[in-house]
Amino acid sequence: MVKASKEDIIKLLIKFPDSRTLGFPSDDDKPYSSVELARVFGSFAKDHPHRAKEIMISLSNDHSYAVGFALEAFAKANMGLKFILDAIEELEKRNIISFSIRQDAAKAIKDTVTEADPLPDIWCEKLASWLEVHDAKKDDIEGNEADPEPKKIESILWDRYKMHSVPNGNFSILQAITYGYLTREQPDYKSWCKAIKEHIPKKDDISIWETLFIFHFRYAFNNCEESDAVEIIDLLLEYYPNIISSDAFAFTIAQAIHW
Repeated sequence: MVKASKEDIIKLLIKFPDSRTLGFPSDDDKPYSSVELARVFGSFAKDHPHRAKEIMISLSNDHSYAVGFALEAFAKANMGLKFILDAIEELEKRNIISFSIRQDAAKAIKDTVTEADPLPDIWCEKLASWLEVHDAKKDDIEGNEADPEPKKIESILWDRYKMHSVPNGNFSILQAITYGYLTREQPDYKSWCKAIKEHIPKKDDISIWETLFIFHFRYAFNNCEESDAVEIIDLLLEYYPNIISSDAFAFTIAQAIHW
C-alpha cells in the first residue's frame, strides 16, 4: 500500500466491505477477506498515520474493520490522544461511527490516555453515550443455571490467576470510561461510579461485569467512597444475582473487607 495512491487504496477498500467471505482484490491467485485487507491497512496506518487518516475518513460504516484497525494502529504508533480524538471527530462528522467502530475507538483511547495526557470529561461522557444494550439472552444476563454439564469444582485461592477471555459488546467502552476517569493525577472516582451505576440497570451481558471485576473493580473500590462501592455492588446483585458465584466477585469483596 505504501506505493499506492490515496485514491487507489480507497478504491481497493471500497471493493471489499465488511465480510469474512474470501474475495480476490487482484488478478493473482491469493484469496483475501475484508478482515485480512483491513489488517494490511492497519499495518499501513501504523507506519503512515497521516495518510491513513485521510483515507479512513473517506470510507463508510461498511468498512468498520479497516477503520477499527487504523484507529488501534494510531495508538500503537504513539500518535497521542489529540490525534486519535481528532480522527474520531472527523469520522463522526461523516457519520462513520458504527458500534463496531466505537468499540475500536474506545480501545484506542484506552491505550493512549495517561496521567500526563488525560481524557477530558466531555469525552468520558461521549463514551457513556456510546453504550448500547442489544437484546441479550436471559442466560447472558443472569448466568446459565441450567448447564447440563456439572461444573468442575475449582479452588478460588489457587485459581485466581487463571486466564480470562475479554468479552465483546460494551466492555471496551466501559473500560475506556474507566481509564478516562481514573487515569489522571487526581482520579475522578465519583464520576466513574456514576457512569457505572447508570449502566448497570440496562441489563448487559453478565460476563462484562465479571471481567470488569477482574481488571478494574478491585482497585477502584479500594479508592472510591464506600457508599458508592456498596451501591454498585447492591445494584449488581439486584440485576445480576448470579454474579455472586463469580470468583472475581469473591476476590473483590475479600480485598475490600477493610470497609
